[in-house]
Amino acid sequence: NNDLEIDIGNIKEQYRRTTGRRSLKDYLMRYGPYLAFDDDNDDPHELLLWFQAVEHNQYLSERKKLQALHQQLRNIHHFRAHPDDFLAHTEYLWTLPY
Repeated sequence: NNDLEIDIGNIKEQYRRTTGRRSLKDYLMRYGPYLAFDDDNDDPHELLLWFQAVEHNQYLSERKKLQALHQQLRNIHHFRAHPDDFLAHTEYLWTLPY
């Protein structure tokens, strides 16, 4: 987690240096271990070429990881909202064979 925070800090520092902006609230969005970067100056055609260079299997693998992360985050909120239901589901999962 500390390494991730250091990386995000480095990205922010480099972006502030190149753009002269003091704040990056609108440009960097963090989704768990993922970081999304939004810049109006990005060329859509260049982004499309960059996305097309990603292997389909690699994309599916990362997408599956992101979906699992979203499920974990939803479970955290579910626990806070409905602790009895969450406990019952967790106990059910313990009964399942590996």
